[in-house]
Amino acid sequence: MADKPTPGGNTGAESPSPHERPEIWGPRLLRIVEQQVEQFRELDQLSRDQAALIKEGRSDELLALLGSRQVIVDRITSSNGELEPFLASWDTLSEQLPAALRESVRARMRELEELVASIAARDQADQKALEERRGGVQNELASLSRNRSAVNAYASTGVSRQQPHYQDRQG
Repeated sequence: MADKPTPGGNTGAESPSPHERPEIWGPRLLRIVEQQVEQFRELDQLSRDQAALIKEGRSDELLALLGSRQVIVDRITSSNGELEPFLASWDTLSEQLPAALRESVRARMRELEELVASIAARDQADQKALEERRGGVQNELASLSRNRSAVNAYASTGVSRQQPHYQDRQG
């Protein structure tokens, strides 16, 4: 007994291509992109908080925040896997979507691009601030080392470390 062809031209024994039915994959694509927008908004807020922590020199809080950022980045990476098949054929697929849905997806993708650019710019500025701070700390450590060397050199001259004692003019 032969399987009946489905509207996409496949037999019932084969599963239809995920890109044959835009009324199914279109809303799914929009949900994935909206999820990513929300995740990038979270990342954007953490990026803003990160800049403040760097400016204030709050290292412990910064490390905790970086851990939170990594969790979000991992979620974004996971959803990128779901998005990839759509992006690989976007020019062709976008024309299959109803106009309103296509514009919604494009608007969200533009928002994603803006968020990514904003986060990347802020992260670059934060990296520069951290490098400057590290340079300042290195200079302070070098200064401490020089001061310690001077104290050690003074101590090695044989000058007694006893408390000073005072004499009157007579002796």
